[in-house]
Amino acid sequence: MENRLSYILVGLFVFVLLIAGVFSIVWLGNYSDKGNFKFYKVATKESVSGLNDKAPVKLRGVQVGEVRGITINPQNAEEVLVTIRVEESAPIKEDTYALIEAQGITGLSYIQLQGGTNEAKELKTGSKSEEYGIIPSRPSTLSRLDKTITSISAKAEMIFERAEQIMSEKNVKNLEAIIENSAKITSSTAKTLENIEANNKEIAQILKQAVVFEKAAIEAANGVKEMS
Repeated sequence: MENRLSYILVGLFVFVLLIAGVFSIVWLGNYSDKGNFKFYKVATKESVSGLNDKAPVKLRGVQVGEVRGITINPQNAEEVLVTIRVEESAPIKEDTYALIEAQGITGLSYIQLQGGTNEAKELKTGSKSEEYGIIPSRPSTLSRLDKTITSISAKAEMIFERAEQIMSEKNVKNLEAIIENSAKITSSTAKTLENIEANNKEIAQILKQAVVFEKAAIEAANGVKEMS
């Protein structure tokens, strides 16, 4: 009898906790919808994979709202429109832009709002979907990194292709011929320089002999003069 009473009490306790949990969730959900909010649309041509309803919207790292809808722009098939709800006090300016960033390694994404200088005017928005202000997006960090890697890969592939063209069998043979001809020219030049050096020695010898002959001729001329 006592065991049955204990089971009943435990069951009642668990039931009360369950009801309290459901009530808390409903209450918090209603509470989150209270307050004054304004709506905008983020226009992006990037993939929104990982971005879901209720995803956070942050302004300079501070959460100010959440995602309330994701649709394809009916006027532009290449563009996605993300409806966001932000606190009325959040300063959304005309120069504010959006980034779709990843939340760690979870695979989920959130919207990061950047920009918004004090001098800029507040971005106007309305109460109807077609009147919501449009916030432009810019490439996210991951997107920029992906484009950079793709560009580097394309350039590397181009370099490899050119290297293969340069090192083709025909060009290798031409290069061997050029090296062989260069060796021949070098050898010929060396021989020519040797011949020039030998000729220079011969010319120097001839000039030396000419100087000796000139001196002898002068001395002979002087002797004839004296005899005269």
